[in-house]
Amino acid sequence: MPLTKWTRLGWFSTIAFSLALAAGACGGGDDDDDTTADAAPGADATPGADAATPDAGTPDARTSYTNLDDLARDYSAVLCDKLAECVPVFDIFASPLECSSLFYGRELAAAIDRWQKEIDAGELTFDGDKAAECLAALRAADCSRIDVEDLDPRQLSPACGEMLTGNRGDGDACTDSVYCAPQLYCDTSSACPGTCAAPIAVGETCVSGQRCAAGAVCFVPESGGDGTCTMPVGDGEACDVETGPPCAPSSECDTGSAGGTAGTCAPQVNIPLTADDGEACGPASGALCKPGLTCALATPSSGTCRPDGIQQGQQCPPALPDACAPGLYCDGAGIDETTGAPVSGTCKPIPDEGKACAEPPALLPDGPHEDGLCTADTYCDRTASPPTCVAPTKANGAACLAHGVCASGYCGDIGYDSDPPTPGTCQDPVDLCD
Repeated sequence: MPLTKWTRLGWFSTIAFSLALAAGACGGGDDDDDTTADAAPGADATPGADAATPDAGTPDARTSYTNLDDLARDYSAVLCDKLAECVPVFDIFASPLECSSLFYGRELAAAIDRWQKEIDAGELTFDGDKAAECLAALRAADCSRIDVEDLDPRQLSPACGEMLTGNRGDGDACTDSVYCAPQLYCDTSSACPGTCAAPIAVGETCVSGQRCAAGAVCFVPESGGDGTCTMPVGDGEACDVETGPPCAPSSECDTGSAGGTAGTCAPQVNIPLTADDGEACGPASGALCKPGLTCALATPSSGTCRPDGIQQGQQCPPALPDACAPGLYCDGAGIDETTGAPVSGTCKPIPDEGKACAEPPALLPDGPHEDGLCTADTYCDRTASPPTCVAPTKANGAACLAHGVCASGYCGDIGYDSDPPTPGTCQDPVDLCD
């Protein structure tokens, strides 16, 4: 029976934040959907994770890092904490896996391996003190500076742009900002490879994709054209979508219903997790449920908060987040498009290696598990029949439709011009423009 689909809310741009340290490759042919899905599950898949020697202390206490593996793990934890604070609804989209499983995966691991080789060769420099400063800046960042449409930690603190740097100067070719000297970035707004350049000063002309001086944004009029590097204003202040100033990243210019261009900055819609057991929840009510509860839906936009943790084999409602206990998912739940009635499912184990992938959640078909749901240390191999959860072990030359299945962490030359896409092949990663 047809089930109502939950609309995509830009979750992939949030995942891109976690990979701001990790570039992909120039002309690799991946589109947004595949790249983000492939960034998912797999802390256990990171090479050398077990062998890495952690620095002393917790992420909050560390003042330096000695290796990239420890940094990546802590970065994932800090990022998830910040998303829980500033974008609490994000955990709904990560469900039924943990937030961190979306960020610390095979694609990032492959980038870490590559960077370590370049550090050893003297092409890149890693500054562990700056890395700790960067994480501290992310931890302390005001939510008004967290832009879920274009998240870049290098805009939060100079240290984030200085923890991994190269030695290429202004005007030198680059594919990623890590190869440029400190205080420069890789401008790929017009070509790939791009060139190392200094951020554009406030008041100067810019185009979308170029980086402005710290704190400034490239304000492009709603009608289009070139933009100007401009300092944004906060909630309650005057704004104009054509002439500026723009609003802070977490806000939007509310121009009212008159159809004009001028307005006042107001917070973007962000549904809080404030509803208690038995209370109304969902977009229609303006709230989702507190932790430990789930919004059991009666319609696509409304429901009632109920306890989560439903056990294996028991019935589960269509809910946000998934109503089943950890390690399980609700198979078959949704909203019938014909009758509008909720359709219950059954709590089943999330498939692990060798098992057929679970279907993407009916309420989030375009979410982080759109290629098929597997445990956090495995990936859905869509070239198999049926699609099967596999470890990231496919050798170079093997057919693939996702980065995560490859031992190299990179699946190139996927044919997106056909529907469904034609498989690419696992291969060694090359540097993508960021």
